[in-house]
Amino acid sequence: MLEKEISLNPEMVGRKIREIRTEKKNLTIPQLAKKLGYATGKLSNIETGKRAKFKLEELEEIAKALEEPLESFLKDVSDEYLNELENIKQKISLAKHRLSAGLVNGLKPTLTELQETIESLAVRDVMVHLNFLWAEYYRELFDYDLSSEYYKEILNTEVYDKEAIEVKMRTFNALASLQLIEGHLKESVLTLRTALNFIEKHDGVLNIDKANVHYNLTLIYFRVGYLELAEFHVQSCLEITKGKNEQAYYHALYLLSITYWLKERFEQAVKLLFESMNWFQRQKDLGSLFNSLEFIFLIHHVKPNLIFIEMFKDIREFFNVMVPGHILPQKLRCFYKLIEFEMEQENYLIAQEMLDRCKGYLSDNSIKDGYKLYLLEARLIRITSMDEEAEMVALEKALTYFAPSDRSLQKAAVLSQLGKLKATCENTFYEETLSIFDEVYNKQGKIDQTILSLLPNARY
Repeated sequence: MLEKEISLNPEMVGRKIREIRTEKKNLTIPQLAKKLGYATGKLSNIETGKRAKFKLEELEEIAKALEEPLESFLKDVSDEYLNELENIKQKISLAKHRLSAGLVNGLKPTLTELQETIESLAVRDVMVHLNFLWAEYYRELFDYDLSSEYYKEILNTEVYDKEAIEVKMRTFNALASLQLIEGHLKESVLTLRTALNFIEKHDGVLNIDKANVHYNLTLIYFRVGYLELAEFHVQSCLEITKGKNEQAYYHALYLLSITYWLKERFEQAVKLLFESMNWFQRQKDLGSLFNSLEFIFLIHHVKPNLIFIEMFKDIREFFNVMVPGHILPQKLRCFYKLIEFEMEQENYLIAQEMLDRCKGYLSDNSIKDGYKLYLLEARLIRITSMDEEAEMVALEKALTYFAPSDRSLQKAAVLSQLGKLKATCENTFYEETLSIFDEVYNKQGKIDQTILSLLPNARY
């Protein structure tokens, strides 16, 4: 018994007491506390492991009250058990690193083996960590239904220790971001509001997790046009992160600049945009940097007096920056804007050079916005040479980026231009264009779709 006493872990023993009390004896904390003559707060602290030591005599007293042999509380807290638990945690940590590096292949057998081990040891708090890995695994495979199931399993689990609370908080934001991707905005708001209630009830929630809840609510309220709510939550995010987390702070500052722009507080918007953009540049945060560059082009288009023409000479330099594959679509969108700008300034040779450079990035049709490049090429041909045949070739290339079943306004714009070039009595291009317009007529969003393209992804 002395050896067992030495290896007793207050958290493990507390978990076992709670498990026997709730699942085997069906007792509430007040009921067991009354039998023991304890205050309910004392028993709650015992069960959640908030004890520096756990005396064997005290455990014997609890075992007697629960009418269970002492061994029932000791068999899972031996040194062997603790070593096995530490081994599980190390394997979970390794699996996390593999997922974060995108190494999904071959991960499923590892997760399955971990699940079998955890279930045999009945360590539920560790299962929370594993379920999060399963959710992230299926998310990487774009199986959003299975991913959501695992996220929801975590949210339905009671957690007590600090690490499990952190996982649950991260899960709130992860599920909300997935719901946002799928366009389930009401569900996403409900998830994040539940997260705010969870924060109120639990001490020790990390500031970054609190900030991410407000950050993600800001993104949702942008999408539905609730700008007052968006501003409230982004300001909350800034208050939480100021002086504590630079990255989260400057990302929130960028969102606030968009908020001010939408509320027509243009000069404040530009000031905050440059402040956040300078930080992105210093930190080589390329995704955010190209988002902010897109915003500059939008500002110039709507309020040209706020952005000086001379700035665009400096902006050209950003296009020499090498970017990873997942940032390339953002870089190309900025390229398209810069090509438009050069055409407006009648710098046609520079525009053509940029077009040719962009084509090097579009070896296949995998980049969704690739069609825009060929629309720009068609426009440049129309301005500089009026070669209808060459213009038609460019437009037909743009059309290859759309599936036959695509019914988007973007496709309709390409079809419309082709229809003008092939003006005959029976013009199938015009017919399909009008059909698409008829389908989407009056289905306008509550906010400018251009702004939505400037919003970053949800954070968790």
